[in-house]
Amino acid sequence: MDDLRKSLVALGLPDKEAVVYIAILQSGKASPSDIAKRTHIRRTTIYLHLNALLARGFISKTIKGKRLLYVPEDPKKILDSFEKSRALFLQNVGQIEQLYKTARHQPTVRLYEGIEGIVQLLDELGSSLLPIDAFFSPEKYFRVVPKKDTDRFLGNVKKNGIMLRDLVERDAIAESFVKDIRKYQNDFHKVKLLPKDFSVSVDVLITGNKVFMISFDHLMGFVVENNEIARFHKSIHDFFWKNLP
Repeated sequence: MDDLRKSLVALGLPDKEAVVYIAILQSGKASPSDIAKRTHIRRTTIYLHLNALLARGFISKTIKGKRLLYVPEDPKKILDSFEKSRALFLQNVGQIEQLYKTARHQPTVRLYEGIEGIVQLLDELGSSLLPIDAFFSPEKYFRVVPKKDTDRFLGNVKKNGIMLRDLVERDAIAESFVKDIRKYQNDFHKVKLLPKDFSVSVDVLITGNKVFMISFDHLMGFVVENNEIARFHKSIHDFFWKNLP
């Protein structure tokens, strides 16, 4: 009987409904109190399962004397109902697929908090196999992120053979940071200084269809996954990169 119960659950019946249905099958017809005794399910909840089975067409009601009894429906009738449901689903599968594709284009947003969350974002970025474009504030970044985590991030970028392009805010350490990067002439890491009046209050990094936004002041970050949003931020980055020395 356990195999039968599992089969019924696989068809979509909740476990308790499957148990109740099997009890009715075994008895041929049974009252709610009989079913409660056989299944060890409280009588107060038996009616919920019976009503659900009635709605699904698995059972029907009959009266014997003054007693209300429940009887199983012919399995062939139930199978026919499933076949009709399947046919109806197939008729509408095109519309369902279109709705699914539309839903897949809706932005997904993930939130990360604390230094550990920020480091987790960097690890995800470092695993990217696509170029990374960033608006970057060195002073805010190095105030928060440990050197070992930075080294791991840059090591992963280099190992994956991708390009990291930093547009750098002109903060207190920006010029020395840019000088150091250019001195080592890393092929995978390029930098340019942003105009003096351009503030990077939140670091923004774009790779593929993802936009990473990190607030080092509030120790939190977001990842937005959406093609249109990523293209918009990348177009801004490309404009600056093309027009800055």
